[in-house]
Amino acid sequence: MRISKFLVLAWICLSAVYSSHAQSVGQIKSDSGYIYGQGASASLHRADNIAVGVIASKIASDSLSSEIVDTYRGRIASVSDRIVIRDEPDASVFRYMKRSDVSVIFSARRQKVREMLSFADDALERLQIDDALRYLYWADVLSRSLPASGEDYSWVRGKMSSVIDGMKAQIVGNVLGDESVLEVLFTYGGQLVSGVDYSFFNGRDWSSVHSARDGIGVIETLGIASADSIKIKYEFSYSDMPHINREVSEVEAVLGDMFYGGKRSVAGRMDDDVPGLIAAKAARVLSQYSPAMDASTGLFSPVAEAEEYRSAVRKICAAVASKRYGSVEDLFTEEGASVFKKLMEYGRAKVLSFDTLSVYSLAGDVYCRGVPMAFSFSDNNRTFVERVVFTFDSSSGKVSNISFGLEREALNDIAGNELWSEESRIILISFLENYKTAYALKRLDYISSIFDNDALIITGRVLNRISAGEFGKNRYVILTKQSKEQYIRNLEISFRSKEFINIHFSRNQVVKMGKGGEMYGIQIQQDYFSSNYADSGYLFLMVDLNDFHRPVLHIRTWQEEPDPEFGIIGPYHF
Repeated sequence: MRISKFLVLAWICLSAVYSSHAQSVGQIKSDSGYIYGQGASASLHRADNIAVGVIASKIASDSLSSEIVDTYRGRIASVSDRIVIRDEPDASVFRYMKRSDVSVIFSARRQKVREMLSFADDALERLQIDDALRYLYWADVLSRSLPASGEDYSWVRGKMSSVIDGMKAQIVGNVLGDESVLEVLFTYGGQLVSGVDYSFFNGRDWSSVHSARDGIGVIETLGIASADSIKIKYEFSYSDMPHINREVSEVEAVLGDMFYGGKRSVAGRMDDDVPGLIAAKAARVLSQYSPAMDASTGLFSPVAEAEEYRSAVRKICAAVASKRYGSVEDLFTEEGASVFKKLMEYGRAKVLSFDTLSVYSLAGDVYCRGVPMAFSFSDNNRTFVERVVFTFDSSSGKVSNISFGLEREALNDIAGNELWSEESRIILISFLENYKTAYALKRLDYISSIFDNDALIITGRVLNRISAGEFGKNRYVILTKQSKEQYIRNLEISFRSKEFINIHFSRNQVVKMGKGGEMYGIQIQQDYFSSNYADSGYLFLMVDLNDFHRPVLHIRTWQEEPDPEFGIIGPYHF
């Protein structure tokens, strides 16, 4: 009896809820101050998506097609309110929003265009041409999806052309041990660029995308009759990597093909009587730029008998060029040999020209940095240049570790910070370089070892505001928080599916946490490329480096873009 009374009461309450929904839906439909849409489907998600699409079609105007407005679906969903009229399996969803809030939908993208243009200016100042062109292109694409206003972005394409016109590609020599591959120096306004992505015409077709770092890139000459016929095309759309910015990709799909140009000639000639350029010319050209090749050169204390370490590195480079890896086994510790093997398995490695090798030490360990290597991959269309760092163990004097160096500007941000001790700067640089290299070489054991067992790991894109007191003093919490075990398990699956991974750091801000000790909050922009996925976003790491041989990572967060309310996650959120 009690059960039947409870069921009757529940039915009455449920009827009242639906009745109130029906009443409010009716009121909204009769109020011209609202825009609304309704969708029905077997699933709630599908019904909701239909309702959002109806609102999008109503917002469309003469200046904005319904297809363009459809790219704002996510924003419409966040601005509008939802009423579930019927639940699954016969779902019906009602979405509505105030007409006065329509401008809010476009304001976020308008602000994003402004931010991208600001990022482009900053990247150009740092000679990060790849970032500058990418942000200019993204800003141009997104600006074409905005309703007419007083802001004019028609100049953006001209700015892109101006940047490309300021680029110069100059052949300087042949890759060590491979006369079919030319080295190319990329400069902008007479200065070595920090990074640029490009392809070249090989006489029959355009090559895959190549990434130059610290001004150094490569060109394969197979099928090229002479240097005069080489054409360079600078990459900025990354159309082969649609995940890198989903919003831009959605707008691109609606706008269709857009021609930007960007092809330029390469300076330099190949001698007719020899397979490639003579080494003297390469050395002469490189000597003009050698002080800028590695930002840490001269900033750290010199090491006695530095030439001994440089000699060991040169022997390793010769072994890489000749592929006689076994000839240098005695130069590595057991762990160093394992990392070297992974490096050689990373991709087809080619050693590029280098002049000055920077040598410095920390607690007896010696670092020798400055060897540029190009890595290409058999089943994919990317070539990367990385400046490789060799670490010599204090006890054995052998190579115990190899890492990919930070990009010049990111390195200089830390190496040039004289407010910190030399030891602190070296510790921080070493950690960041080992961190990015561990992902590239898929060193799951190292990654697992540095994460604290109770580490806070945030890998999602959307943050929700929570009430004060939850998670200590944090104001925000991610929807996709993972445990260390989950993160490592997912990372292992991800590693198995990728032929290669390459990480590019830039725009870093580092805060030394607390008084004394080596605890750091690192906020850094990360471009992530792999054989089947790419993205660009912001990484925050909180790491204890008091024992620099055993770093402890307490927090790792990643977000796709700055939040409109609180910006980029940083140490002040924890």
